[in-house]
Amino acid sequence: MNDPRFIQNLHDLKPYFGSEKVSMQGALERHKSLLALVRMLSKEKNSPIIKILEIGSWAGGSALTWAEGLKRYNRDKGRILCVDPWRPYIDTDANPSQIYQTMTDGLNEGLIYQLFQHNVESSGFGDLISSCRGTSKDILPLFQDASFDIVYIDGDHVFEQVGEDIQLAKRLVREGGILCGDDLELQMDECDVEFATNQAKEKVDYVEDKKTGINFHPGVTLATWDEFGRVSAWNGFWAIRKTGDSWETFDLDHEKIELPQHLADAIEETNRTTPMAKICGEMENYNLVHLGDRYIGIHQKIGLIDLFDEPVGLRELSPIIFVANSMEDLQNKIAKNGILSLEVNRELLSGIINKLPLSEALSQFCKEIIKKLLRKAGR
Repeated sequence: MNDPRFIQNLHDLKPYFGSEKVSMQGALERHKSLLALVRMLSKEKNSPIIKILEIGSWAGGSALTWAEGLKRYNRDKGRILCVDPWRPYIDTDANPSQIYQTMTDGLNEGLIYQLFQHNVESSGFGDLISSCRGTSKDILPLFQDASFDIVYIDGDHVFEQVGEDIQLAKRLVREGGILCGDDLELQMDECDVEFATNQAKEKVDYVEDKKTGINFHPGVTLATWDEFGRVSAWNGFWAIRKTGDSWETFDLDHEKIELPQHLADAIEETNRTTPMAKICGEMENYNLVHLGDRYIGIHQKIGLIDLFDEPVGLRELSPIIFVANSMEDLQNKIAKNGILSLEVNRELLSGIINKLPLSEALSQFCKEIIKKLLRKAGR
């Protein structure tokens, strides 16, 4: 276990979201959009009870956000139904990164579903959230037309699956309701179309766009564009509104929206329990650092190790930073992919910035890395 909070929170019957089992995913700012959407529908008062269908729930992070939105803005009047098979779905040959293997292992072991159940039961929102374990293809046809005010898609990001989920979900949205989803970092008219199409065909989940240098999910980009063209989008959260026989974009007010409590608590707990980093050697211009159960190699040109007063996630910032589970693995990574000199240029900066860890709890760490690289680039 890399995060001491994991076992502690399970024991204390508290929700857990963090690096363990990759249970905290995506940009946390997107959760504010979920809350803003519930607030918008509540103000319109078209439906006193807001019914939400979530396709793909993982460890329950977004489900708890929807529930907090109902509590904050609709006096707990609503329901969230989570549909997820909680079984492996990622092609790890097309996506060989360790983070995908970790996710696959967690699903194979049944741990992600158990963590979802724990998080829901310990959140205080158990009366608002229910789950149905199965695929969207098997479950969604069982519902009547116009059954939900919001349908949220965050399942398998392969192009064909996102497209199928959209088709299955459209008829379930009531008049004036919202069809939405996660992980739309770029729309089709913003990225390299040929590159995005090829990556989607290869079932690549997440990749750096050649045109913009931004990491994105090509399957989500292609599927939403094929069905709707441009959609409304905020920080990777996308949405479209049903109006008669058409689907229309809309504005969403994010003013005075704060992070949901379970994520705010996770950030605070992470910062409080973070282990200190210690230098335990050096190799080929890299300091070898021991941090909790991880071993990190950081290029000496970056400087002080107090950057590691925050936890390092599963995503590396190679060739500046390497992360491994043992000293031997770390040394092998540096020997294979390390660099002797640190000549900072636009290409290197772009690559580093787009590999930054996704957790908001790592924001200060990320900022310090970028500041140092920009200074070395003379910017």
